[in-house]
Amino acid sequence: MSYYFERVKVNVLVLEFSLFKIRKTSTTKPSHNLSLFLSIINSLIPFYSIETIMGIIKMSQNFTTRVAPVRLFNALIIDWLNLCPKLMFSTIESIENLEGNGEAGSIVQINFTDACPMKFVKHHINELDKENLRCKFTVIEGEILGDKLESIIYEVKIGPHGSGCILKISSEYHPHDGIEIKEEDIDAGGKDLAVGICEVVEAYLMAHPKFYL
Repeated sequence: MSYYFERVKVNVLVLEFSLFKIRKTSTTKPSHNLSLFLSIINSLIPFYSIETIMGIIKMSQNFTTRVAPVRLFNALIIDWLNLCPKLMFSTIESIENLEGNGEAGSIVQINFTDACPMKFVKHHINELDKENLRCKFTVIEGEILGDKLESIIYEVKIGPHGSGCILKISSEYHPHDGIEIKEEDIDAGGKDLAVGICEVVEAYLMAHPKFYL
């Protein structure tokens, strides 16, 4: 229970920071920004489940937004190399393609600022399905893995939900051979990072309804 509320608190702070930047560039009234912030908070408390199967910890998180599925996919998945460092400049210093062009098979590295406890995360893009709004990638290097994890596999699916969409994030934590892992071995900061990025992008799109159509 304490972890749940701590995670919500972290995500609220991320949203506050994002909307501070939005207010600097937005022409909307302050009261509208406050209403927008509160509506996002109400919609973004996600469903959360975790289980261990054959020594692999599997986690799923999902939440609904009022953003159209294609808009969220285009911003969060297709253009994330450009957009995320701009929105989360206090945490993300840069994102670079080490191999490939961002399509399946590419290797991408996220470099963090000194404000983040991690220096970088490197991942391999396994699948990028633009038609079905689905992406799968594997974290292959970085402090997020610690000493026990060999890799983390993430899958992101975006689908319609009412007038907006539902974002589903599933993750699999694979330990090194002969190593047993428990939920407490998983870095909470790493778990929150993916959701935090999604929330910041969602807030940005709601404040700029004509972007990423």
